[in-house]
Amino acid sequence: MTLTTNYDYWQRIYGRSMYAAEQIQEANLLINLLEQLLPGIKADIEFVDVATPLTYERYTGNWQGSSCGWLLTKQTLPLMIRGLPKTLPGLRNFYMIGQWVEPGGSVPVVAMSGRNIIQQICHEDRRLFCASPIS
Repeated sequence: MTLTTNYDYWQRIYGRSMYAAEQIQEANLLINLLEQLLPGIKADIEFVDVATPLTYERYTGNWQGSSCGWLLTKQTLPLMIRGLPKTLPGLRNFYMIGQWVEPGGSVPVVAMSGRNIIQQICHEDRRLFCASPIS
């Protein structure tokens, strides 16, 4: 699940025992809500990890723990549709991937960014792009 939450609150309790306790409490609240929608799912949950805005901030450096690199606005939405250049003038065989070249951000968008570049490289090299599921 992905939810919005208050950055200031998590920052205020970070580093105290209350931080971990709050993560567990929030996870349990969400699992109980999910259980109401999908009875029996609680028994199928094997692992729970709660990432707060501070988690995102530590791992990505994003401002106030934003889970995405770009805020979608009237100015950035056309970039999401049109896309951004993935190469730099004067640099051969250099391609950029990641949340800063794919407006919208998030882990799935970053994975898509990498896949799209591989497809582009295959096209440029006149090679067949073939994806197969990981087993």
